[in-house]
Amino acid sequence: MFSKRSPSLFLYLTIIITSIALVSCSGSQSEETPCDSQEGNCIFVSFDGTNCEVTGPTDNQVGEYTVIFSNQSEGEARVEVAWLVNDKTIQDLEEDTRDRPTGKAPLWAIPTGFWEQTVDPGETVTRTTTTPQLEGDYGVLCFRIPQYAIFGGGFTLVK
Repeated sequence: MFSKRSPSLFLYLTIIITSIALVSCSGSQSEETPCDSQEGNCIFVSFDGTNCEVTGPTDNQVGEYTVIFSNQSEGEARVEVAWLVNDKTIQDLEEDTRDRPTGKAPLWAIPTGFWEQTVDPGETVTRTTTTPQLEGDYGVLCFRIPQYAIFGGGFTLVK
């Protein structure tokens, strides 16, 4: 029923299938975020009490966005988007919040009201909202409750 070549053919096909599987699985190692399952514009913010990480585009159009905030800290927290005035940059905001002993946002980082919801520890909240209508640089800050700002990232809005 099988010829003498069958074991070689079987081994050859096994090697090819295994190689294809290994190549398929060894692609990009980027982590998936909840934004991967969202349609349209999405920003994911993850907070562990010490680090505020923002995943999403850094150049954005004014409009509607889904914002997903995951509070993995041990206390209540919230996220704020602040419009940076006086020619301040996202880098300036990062340096200022890192060096500020009180952890409060600087006066030139104006809260936009983009997100004003407190999130309980271990909770993830999804909200659809509209970005501010002003072009410019915006910083994303996570706040531990009571208020303590931790820099997360930033983006630029254009019309």
